[in-house]
Amino acid sequence: MESNLDYLFVILFLFVAGSIIMKMLKHGGFKGAIFGAGIQRTIAEVPGSGPGFGCLSLKAHKLDNSPRKSVGIELSSKSFSGYQMIPMTLSTTEVKQLTALLDQAIGRKRET
Repeated sequence: MESNLDYLFVILFLFVAGSIIMKMLKHGGFKGAIFGAGIQRTIAEVPGSGPGFGCLSLKAHKLDNSPRKSVGIELSSKSFSGYQMIPMTLSTTEVKQLTALLDQAIGRKRET
């Protein structure tokens, strides 16, 4: 009975690993697989500051043509103890909303 569970574990592991590899091949790499779309180019990287040691950065990526996923935002945190990356995809409408909110935050009026 225990050997059947071993086979089940191996099959499940191979299925998950194969799924990740297929997404990486389809979208052109690890980050493309995470965003669920290929990255055409990285637009910009903005360094940030946070509490404690380490550095934060925010990257904006132009994703492959998709109405629901036009921009990928990558928030990454690097420190001596590790690395964390938080991906987020935005549609064109959501990018415009974010731009408007950031303009409000710095007190700039938007031209319409």
